[in-house]
Amino acid sequence: MTDFAKHHEEILAAFDQNPSLGLSALVVGGGIAGLIFAIEATRKGIACRIIERRPHFAESGDAFNCQSSALRTLKKWPYFYEAMRASSMEPYASYYRFDGTFITRSYIGDDEGNACCQLQRSDFMTLLTRYVEVLGIPVEFNHKVVEYFETEQFGGVLLDDDRRLTADLVVAADGIGGKSHKLILGRVDRAVSTGYSVHRSNFSLEHLANMPSVLNEIGQSKDRVAIIVGGTNAHAVIAHNEKSICWIITHKDETGRKDYLYKPGEAKDVFPYIHGWAPWIHDLVTATPSGVTTDWKLMWRDPHPNWVSPKGKVVQIGDAAHAFIPSSGYGASMAVEDGYSLATCLQLSGKDNIELGARVHNILRFQRTSCAQKYGFRAREIYHNIDWDEVAKNPDSIHLWGKWMWKHDPEQYVYDNYDKCADSITSGNPFDNTNYPPGHSCKPWTVEELTQASEEGKELEYDGDWS
Repeated sequence: MTDFAKHHEEILAAFDQNPSLGLSALVVGGGIAGLIFAIEATRKGIACRIIERRPHFAESGDAFNCQSSALRTLKKWPYFYEAMRASSMEPYASYYRFDGTFITRSYIGDDEGNACCQLQRSDFMTLLTRYVEVLGIPVEFNHKVVEYFETEQFGGVLLDDDRRLTADLVVAADGIGGKSHKLILGRVDRAVSTGYSVHRSNFSLEHLANMPSVLNEIGQSKDRVAIIVGGTNAHAVIAHNEKSICWIITHKDETGRKDYLYKPGEAKDVFPYIHGWAPWIHDLVTATPSGVTTDWKLMWRDPHPNWVSPKGKVVQIGDAAHAFIPSSGYGASMAVEDGYSLATCLQLSGKDNIELGARVHNILRFQRTSCAQKYGFRAREIYHNIDWDEVAKNPDSIHLWGKWMWKHDPEQYVYDNYDKCADSITSGNPFDNTNYPPGHSCKPWTVEELTQASEEGKELEYDGDWS
């Protein structure tokens, strides 16, 4: 993996950093959304400071997909895109029936040759944290936020040791369990269960030495992302590179427990959900070191159109604003897009109009993220209820990501639409977004509505062109 420290001087010389805007941002949360925003905001002349509740950055996790819409701005960061691409798997998804039957192999990227990056989350986080270090962005750990607040002049957070930290703008990038909703919505907005859970594990290929069925399956390529579909209320994503492998199995949550978001789990608990699946998948789960997994209850919040506090000094991004389920394949990309969008809005608003900049960002992003969230639900329904006759006629029908997703350029979209959107806020003139499915009528929806429709076997409404 690229050591950015060796290229410290070259990176700083080529970073193309804008003059200081005299604007400070306190970023709460050192995950993907927070780090992306901090880097891009630094490039745009904003003084950032990051606080993280853990004693270190969380550099673990499974494989994920960074779509082409999330890569355009990132290519402007010296050395970063090249390092990311070097750590990535091939930009394809291979689809299999649960019994191991091959269905199709689909390219993931736009029609202009801009491929996605599929890589281990740990590798991506390592690249981000090292880049933050090279840029000299201050980071402080063991800072647990218990409350957000604001005045007319600044936003702030109260820590669990009673210290108060303030900045011109506070960026709440602390995930689905963050504390910013009380200030922004005026209430505690608790996440609700989607009715599904995920068991997942990520480990070195060395643990497969006694699993010839798995080695034979994955030995056909140096890296691969396989999506296993058609199970009974279950599907899997299995990804490997030359060093490690991860498996992620989404299944019905039958525990009824409501007291955790994620906790240690046991691999053996997965077997009832993959009964009748290809033997190599059973063997892969069996090979999980110590039989320990992460048991992750999939939680959502209903999409809420307001991510900005009353005085405009606190704004949510990433999962704090819009949680995604793994089947969307777009949650990380939307978090990255958020970072670019907010940084660009603040560049255009300047320090004197922070509230306006935050609200423009909110309007430009909400409909797009709401559609992407809903699409994740649709993807899961398709994976669990395959129309095999349709797949036999058109195997690529199982490929889900549409042009409206990957053709988008979030940074350029702000440059093109900031003034019109700002005018709609200040003068009441109409403004229409164009970054969601063409012809779609964006309407409010709730997790309960989607879940109930699924349980009743009703087809969900997706008007417009989602292809």
